[in-house]
Amino acid sequence: MGIIDRKYQKEQDYNRVISFLRREYEADPRFPGWKAQRFEDMEYRLNTMYVCVGSAPWHDCVHLWEEDGTIVGLCVGERKGENFFYVKKGYEFLYSQMTDWTKHNMCEEEVGGKKHTFWVCDAQRELVGILRSQQFERLPDEVHLMEHTMTDLPEPMLPEGFGFVYGTENQDIVLKTNISHWGFNPDQEGIENTACTEANKNRARAPMFDEQYEVMVQAPDGEMCSYAFFWVDTETKSAFVEPVSTREKYRKLGLGKAMLLAALHRCKENGILRAYVEPYGQWRENFYSSAGFKTYGKMGIWTLSE
Repeated sequence: MGIIDRKYQKEQDYNRVISFLRREYEADPRFPGWKAQRFEDMEYRLNTMYVCVGSAPWHDCVHLWEEDGTIVGLCVGERKGENFFYVKKGYEFLYSQMTDWTKHNMCEEEVGGKKHTFWVCDAQRELVGILRSQQFERLPDEVHLMEHTMTDLPEPMLPEGFGFVYGTENQDIVLKTNISHWGFNPDQEGIENTACTEANKNRARAPMFDEQYEVMVQAPDGEMCSYAFFWVDTETKSAFVEPVSTREKYRKLGLGKAMLLAALHRCKENGILRAYVEPYGQWRENFYSSAGFKTYGKMGIWTLSE
């Protein structure tokens, strides 16, 4: 029957995509592709947020390539114009077709032309070669692909009077959302973002969501300071960090590192073998390195304006 490509349809394809990503991970834990946990986060959390703010659902940003009914290639992005490509090992010849499809269907309209943005792991050498041949340029900033193997885990240390609170101990989704949102957006401190709240309510329905991997830090006066969550896939025994956030007035106290270590200990206690994170920029890489994550690869951002 050969290889066909088609649009992603959640009802029939969600579990198939998760299985594809799990298989590729199990074959090579460092394979150049999204982890299953990140795809689930997009489906359950970020897609809900997009819809709440009036944006188009993200499903149009997902496209499949199949051979005899089996997924062998995947184009996916957090939004239109941010494109990631992954193929089953041995199907790298699809990169050329995937690049052409994406340039025609997933570009951003600019004044007087179009802009294409591809996020590509350095390990995807065939794809990098195609982009170079088409005059794409790599931006200076890059994503650091980082891994923790649960070895040499120090005990988390908090300032005197501060303490950990786990998601199983506090199930207030609005509170958890506020802590995380205010950490990323200090200018909105004190304001509830209802789109983020609805997104996190839907995230709680995701198959891999587990409150025991939510970690917060509470100040001596009872105020919540920081929030972290690890998506844990018990089938692959792996975790994916998304997000980690500390409110502005509580920064520089070591709370973020302590939360990471606390979550890593909990993962290890439950048989999880590896944890992953994909920070953007050098200072974020330094932060995760402080908790024992090590960089095993890079992802470049390639752009072309036509």
